[in-house]
Amino acid sequence: MATQDRHPDADGIRSNWTPNNGGDDYVEVDEVGAHDSDTSYLYRDDSGSNFTVEIPPFNITSSSVTKITITTVTRVAGAYFVYHRAQIVVSGTVYNSAISGPANSQSYVENSGDFLTNPKTSNAWTEAEVEQTDGVNDLQEIGIESIGHTGGEQIRCTKIHAIVTYVAPAAGARPQGPLGHVFTGPFSGPI
Repeated sequence: MATQDRHPDADGIRSNWTPNNGGDDYVEVDEVGAHDSDTSYLYRDDSGSNFTVEIPPFNITSSSVTKITITTVTRVAGAYFVYHRAQIVVSGTVYNSAISGPANSQSYVENSGDFLTNPKTSNAWTEAEVEQTDGVNDLQEIGIESIGHTGGEQIRCTKIHAIVTYVAPAAGARPQGPLGHVFTGPFSGPI
């Protein structure tokens, strides 16, 4: 198995959380590597609110995509707990992962939600869908929704990113033509 990750590069179509530094949402959660704790984050004080961010297309070579994982780094500022779940946007529709959490730690904790299939098609993800070249069933955005607030606490998200897990071509595999013919030796002429 191989993996590739993508971090936010633009605001998404849903922006119901507040950036602690003002400005664009994605800048608050786009860390590569370690998260920056409370230096930058998005926050929300009530349930049922989500934000989404755009990610650049994946660039993989695979005949089999195993899953898309959305990883978040969250904490609660308050005495209670908050549940949350990862979200993805496919063709303009938001889909939820199973519930994560509760985010009941005063320290940031990493959580994740898996999407084993494309929720729009109920089929395995295709390379074109994760590379955003399918044109119909593309993975467009990733996000998070807060749920289960119990009493004035604030949920904070300091990092979010997407990981695709896929089967990479075998080392030394030869490229194949559209009819499955294996190319060997030098080639010249039109394809």
